[in-house]
Amino acid sequence: VYKRQVVTPPPSQTMQIAIEAAGQFRLQGQSLNLLQLSESMRRVAQTQPQTELQLSANATVPYGAVVSVLDAAQAAGLSRVAFVAAP
Repeated sequence: VYKRQVVTPPPSQTMQIAIEAAGQFRLQGQSLNLLQLSESMRRVAQTQPQTELQLSANATVPYGAVVSVLDAAQAAGLSRVAFVAAP
């Protein structure tokens, strides 16, 4: 009996994005504004659209800041998002 198995390939790349309480964005540890972050996501999406965003933000981050990053990712063409919780 043949079983069909769906396997999701691992992301070819990950982008680690942190949003700090003051609304500052960090990509791979580097501080950026939203426009710079959006441009970085757009460039990556052009060559590696399966890139996964790993988004972390603590409870004091305004919800709007998180939505801004999600909107920028969608506009760039990135759809894989993981929310990272601090231990």
